[in-house]
Amino acid sequence: MVRRLLAGLLRGMREEIEDAEQEILLAVFRQLGRFRGQSSFRTYLYSLARNKALDFLRRGRRRRRRLELLRRQPAAESPDPERELLESERTARLVAAFERLRPEDRQIVLMRDVEGFSMEEMSKVLGLPVGTVKSRLHRSRERLARILGVIR
Repeated sequence: MVRRLLAGLLRGMREEIEDAEQEILLAVFRQLGRFRGQSSFRTYLYSLARNKALDFLRRGRRRRRRLELLRRQPAAESPDPERELLESERTARLVAAFERLRPEDRQIVLMRDVEGFSMEEMSKVLGLPVGTVKSRLHRSRERLARILGVIR
């Protein structure tokens, strides 16, 4: 979960993801005594990871590079090379569109559509009212669809 969050926010840059992941794990170790159980541990961990990842971005330590992580995944053996090629192109197109989103849009789509967070969990992590989370998710999905050319 933390790695997927970092991959989305840090655009799949392996070295940066690993550095941020180490910082997050150290922070969890150091701050575990502060966890009061007011939310699930999952929400606590995601919130901490999100804040550390955003701090990491703000420090400007990331380099400009395309999301190669998803593109480099070895293809499963497929009896149909044409179908495999189409799937690969579709994935590359989706990754490229996702990369064009602002970090906050990528994060909210990741939280809901990849990690499966509830609106209430997202509200706690982001520190926003549930209604605001819903509207931001809707707008982020619309932006992604517009980039993909699904809507105008």
